[in-house]
Amino acid sequence: MDEQIKVGGEVDAYCTSCRLMKWHVIVAVVGDKPAKVECHGCHKQHGFRAAPPGAPKVKRVTKPRAASTPAPAPPVTNLEERLLRGESSARGYSPQDQFAVDELVRHPSFGVGLVVALPGLQRMEVAFRDGRKLLVHRRGAPPPPGTLTRPVRRHEEDVPRGATDAPPDKH
Repeated sequence: MDEQIKVGGEVDAYCTSCRLMKWHVIVAVVGDKPAKVECHGCHKQHGFRAAPPGAPKVKRVTKPRAASTPAPAPPVTNLEERLLRGESSARGYSPQDQFAVDELVRHPSFGVGLVVALPGLQRMEVAFRDGRKLLVHRRGAPPPPGTLTRPVRRHEEDVPRGATDAPPDKH
């Protein structure tokens, strides 16, 4: 069995739903060939097809993609210079803290990195020496102002009453 063809690996296959050749995650293997795959695009599972229907029967060698490929890092010289110059001024990473773009972060596992983007309200993209990572921040922060409002207080006489068979009160 080829050591690259294994459950959880990736392979180029024909998607019966998308009707295109796409990367798929291998879900089941029989012998040395993928038996069932899941499409990266539509996330549907189906039997493995090495080529689209009607294509000539050619023995295809599929090359699985690496399990996790880090995003290409920015130019190494600029990042390396910034990390070396500001290593002492880097703030310790905590998911509760808020960070800004171009701020240096000291992560316990990844080392010192530079915040390069804020793709979401509680997410930040940080460039480390070994690649970019997506980290959370502002986890303990209160929601932005204007998102929560107090309900209007009701007076006793304004409270709607449920349906009843009792005669109305005479006051």
